[in-house]
Amino acid sequence: MTYRKAVSVRRVGISYSPWKLLSPKPTIEKITLAGARVYPDRFKKEKKEERGGSIAVFPPIYITNLSIEDAKLMLSPVIGVEADAKSIKIARDGLDIGKITASADSKYGSVKLHGSFEDMELNAVGTVTPSKFYRDETARQVEGVPRSLPLKLHTDFKTVKVSTSISHELKIRDTNISISGIEADAEYLLKDRYFKTRASYALHSPQIDAAVQQSALVTLFGAYATKADVKIVKSEHALPFKEFRIDAAGDETILLADLYADPFRVNLYSSDYRNFALHAVAKPHRPDYIEHLPAIFTAQCIGMEADATAHLTPEPGIEGVLSLDGNYTFAKSYIELNKESLLVRSTVMPKEKEGGIWAELPNPMRTEIDAFVYVSEEKKIVSVISEKADLTLFEQKGSINGWADIGSLTLDAQGSVKPDSTVDIAFDAHIDSLRSLLYDLNITERSMIDAEIKSRFNLKLADTFSLSYRSEIPWYIVEPDSQHVYYGLNSTLEGTLKNNRITIDRYSIAFKGRRFTQKRASILSLDENMTLQVEKLSLLDTLTAKGFYSFKTKKGRFSLKGRNSHYSGPEGKVTADADITAEISPEELGAEGEIFIKEALITYRPQKEYVVEDEDIVIIQDIEEPSRTQRKLNIHIYSDAPLRYKIPEVEAEFIPDITIWKEAGKPFSILGIVKITEGSVNAADKRFTIEPSNIYFSGANPINPYLDLHFLYELDFYKFNIYVGHTLAKPLFLFSSEPPMSQNDIMSYILFGAPADEAFKASGEPSGSIAAMLLGLGLKNAIGSATGIRFDTLSILSSENGGFGIEVGKRIGKRLRIIYRNDTVSSFIIQYRASRSIRIDVDVRDTGQGISILYVKDFSGTGL
Repeated sequence: MTYRKAVSVRRVGISYSPWKLLSPKPTIEKITLAGARVYPDRFKKEKKEERGGSIAVFPPIYITNLSIEDAKLMLSPVIGVEADAKSIKIARDGLDIGKITASADSKYGSVKLHGSFEDMELNAVGTVTPSKFYRDETARQVEGVPRSLPLKLHTDFKTVKVSTSISHELKIRDTNISISGIEADAEYLLKDRYFKTRASYALHSPQIDAAVQQSALVTLFGAYATKADVKIVKSEHALPFKEFRIDAAGDETILLADLYADPFRVNLYSSDYRNFALHAVAKPHRPDYIEHLPAIFTAQCIGMEADATAHLTPEPGIEGVLSLDGNYTFAKSYIELNKESLLVRSTVMPKEKEGGIWAELPNPMRTEIDAFVYVSEEKKIVSVISEKADLTLFEQKGSINGWADIGSLTLDAQGSVKPDSTVDIAFDAHIDSLRSLLYDLNITERSMIDAEIKSRFNLKLADTFSLSYRSEIPWYIVEPDSQHVYYGLNSTLEGTLKNNRITIDRYSIAFKGRRFTQKRASILSLDENMTLQVEKLSLLDTLTAKGFYSFKTKKGRFSLKGRNSHYSGPEGKVTADADITAEISPEELGAEGEIFIKEALITYRPQKEYVVEDEDIVIIQDIEEPSRTQRKLNIHIYSDAPLRYKIPEVEAEFIPDITIWKEAGKPFSILGIVKITEGSVNAADKRFTIEPSNIYFSGANPINPYLDLHFLYELDFYKFNIYVGHTLAKPLFLFSSEPPMSQNDIMSYILFGAPADEAFKASGEPSGSIAAMLLGLGLKNAIGSATGIRFDTLSILSSENGGFGIEVGKRIGKRLRIIYRNDTVSSFIIQYRASRSIRIDVDVRDTGQGISILYVKDFSGTGL
């Protein structure tokens, strides 16, 4: 059967009862349509040809069952349809179907529905199943797509509404992104001829979880409007906003889009979908949501404005201007990006050189800075230039070259980039003066260390980062204060830097004529919080230091431990165990622990350094603010076996048990005892044996130990004992002999090897005065030889009652002389020579004081 070439039916079957058909409720039992072919495009033509025709009026007809088999809608693509309808009513005012079951399929997929048609409204539910081809294509991109989707359909011939949902999670392949809880619906308005869609879903990723509400309106003429509201549910990183909105509208030629994410707003416009205008602004705000951004940036407010144009043809590209305005800085950049290259030209200008980031920058960089970056497939250039510093680095065809000048630092670089993207660069750095560089870099205004450093670094970038280095230090000096200077020549340092771990493989450091060489590796690291972690710092042969220091808080803690550590140098040889802990902070510097000396041979001779003997020299030194850091010290130094001390004049064995002690706000002190077990002193061609003696340290300041010294001098069959007691500042000397003899004879034997009368009996002068003169001269030389102290005069005095006294004199300058005299009382005499003939003596005694003015005249040669 054919209907005007629009519908053809291969077979029509009708089952009815004449009695029911002619009854008041005309009913057809069943109609079967098999092999129907419907050509929808031909209905329009037929409709035009039938324009003006009339519609016949029929009474309602009831059909119990309608079955459509093997029907096809001849569209592109062809849609096969099968349906079964029950309880059908056909009337002039409409069509009612009590129950409909239908299915349709095409190359895109299939649909199964069941529902009803009442009051000219169709309501149905079912499933839609995409074809295997489209399921497989989707599965390549999305994991977890269901075979079928639930479907709801409603139409009243004014609108058509369709909705579906996916409850389980869909994962985007090759990403960490997934979508869940999808609810979507679409509505088509037949009269107005446009679509409305709505969708909601949850977006998941390791970095962010968001809830999305999206809607769109699309007309058949190409106009559209869409809106998306996104709420941030969870974010790994802090964001300046918790939600944002995207609005877009346009048609076949025009696009308008806005992004609102407080404090940011972005506007996009295009009139041809090939060229776009972009405008973006950000209200001034604190960027404290950016992780690991230094506080110097997060503490200030920064505003942003950008204008750019982008084009898709003939090749994609964008160019524009970006401006940043902060409390202390204004920056403006021109950016050009295309398929071939990236170009950035920036100018950074300080608003306030002593504030913000400028206060932290090196002094040479505290001016307007121009930066240039160019990146292409064949060439890459980076250049940063300021008034007093510059940096340039470029790469072309795999070859890298560059240089930099920042204050006292000069840097040259050469290297290559291999086809596998491995980077190999060698840097040669030269620092003329480390002190000047630290000042230029604004690290410290005055460093107590200065040095010249020549270094070579080899950088390798592949899957990991690796840097090896070798540094040569031709000279360095350390000036802890104005009176002390330490230096070293020709030191070296070698190691590697890999994965934030700094390894010192070996070093050789000179210090005051000594050289410390180390082949044991040391390991350090610097974490993201600017904390230096010292995993192992090798010292001497077994000493190891460990700890940390934070450059942010300026706090740290270190430990120094070692067993059987050996030191050998001009001062001697020492074997010791050490266990010391140090605490560092801006408020306090402390160290405590112990050093157990197992074996030692000390050959150190105390020396005088920085002695100025010219009275006309004036020392001028920097006056610096005193340190407010409180220092604490508690170091116990001890031994359980005698240690040796040996210099040409002295050889002794001693056992120390002392503590170097310092409390906050107080000077250094020493507590403990040094036991001298045996030894000898050679002075003035004489040998004095040291008997068991002790030196006691009581913590006094200045350091002034109590003496308990016993010296023995033997001559022929005589023994002379010399006892030194009281304190080092005010020693008390006692003499005895075996057999007993007078003090005069004891001193004469010690100095001249004979009794006083025999030593001076050949002289015509009184023996007492001659003995006193010679004894003073001999003792002066003996003490000077043994101690290194140089006196102008040292005399032994004879008192009226036959006792002995001592007088020591020292000239200070050309006019001033100080004399200490101890006979019956102790006294100080200060002599000042005002001229060749006038001398002023100031005498201070235990019993009083006085001033004498003496006129001295030499009358020799006058004949008087």
